[in-house]
Amino acid sequence: MQKYKTIVVGTDLSPTSEAAIEAAARLAGPLGAEHVYLIHVVAMTPSYSVPPFVLDEAELRRLQDQAKQLADQRLEAKHRVPMGEAKVHREVRFGIPARELATAAEAVHADLLIVATHGHGAIGRALLGSVASSIIRVAHCPVMIVSPERAFTGDQTTVLTAIDMSPPSRNILEHAALFARLTHSKLWVSSYYEQPVVLPGDGGFLPRYVAPDEIEGMAEEYRSAVEKLVTEVRPAGVEAEIEVSARAPASMFLLERAKNLEPGLIVIGTSGRNAWKRMLLGSTASKVVAEAGCPVLVVPFDAEKND
Repeated sequence: MQKYKTIVVGTDLSPTSEAAIEAAARLAGPLGAEHVYLIHVVAMTPSYSVPPFVLDEAELRRLQDQAKQLADQRLEAKHRVPMGEAKVHREVRFGIPARELATAAEAVHADLLIVATHGHGAIGRALLGSVASSIIRVAHCPVMIVSPERAFTGDQTTVLTAIDMSPPSRNILEHAALFARLTHSKLWVSSYYEQPVVLPGDGGFLPRYVAPDEIEGMAEEYRSAVEKLVTEVRPAGVEAEIEVSARAPASMFLLERAKNLEPGLIVIGTSGRNAWKRMLLGSTASKVVAEAGCPVLVVPFDAEKND
């Protein structure tokens, strides 16, 4: 069973980031978290809008100390939300926000990283920005993306997850099943497979079209494999619904299902095979994260598994 002993929350001290703090507060107790780290990154990126200048090391350190002191004060004053029994740590870092958050999460062996972004839909996609879209590619642990418009409330009735039966699928499903159990939700498993049009001929040289009965057999075999995995992973007391489809593109398939179900959480992975690999990497992953009308938990391919 997955465990979330350490949660890292990225905050830029804006009203938007309050959604990430609130999500951590709702999750820390039920997840049994022992530590919650609130991380604020003072962005230090090159600027070409002003003439370049050079600071000596002492002056640069002085300015950094001033910035850190101000950020510490704001972080302490702004975020005093109870986190269950977890010990709360506050840290200010300097650098590129996405990279620093990922580094901070790895340094404390975080089991979950929570960040907030702006809205969802077409505007949300434009405002997703480099932090959220980058963090889902570089973080070593699962990342939950929330916003004020799609807050994690904990009272959802459905957790929607997408798997493709590639090696990461079990891990993705385990995370989804845990959240379904904690929130007393139905687990809806959507699985997409790439249906072949042609296969090698008898001699292995000339291709042949796939016969209708072969297509039906492939679908049944794939569904049986999905059902077997869900049976192995699903916790007792959690109701599961399985949907298998060969529809494409996979991103639109998942977003359409989410629109119909209105889940409280979507759980996806960052790697797969065939159509799902194209879906869960690159710009399409950002599309799912940005356009879904609920929080999204992104599980990386190499996320460490907990016993």
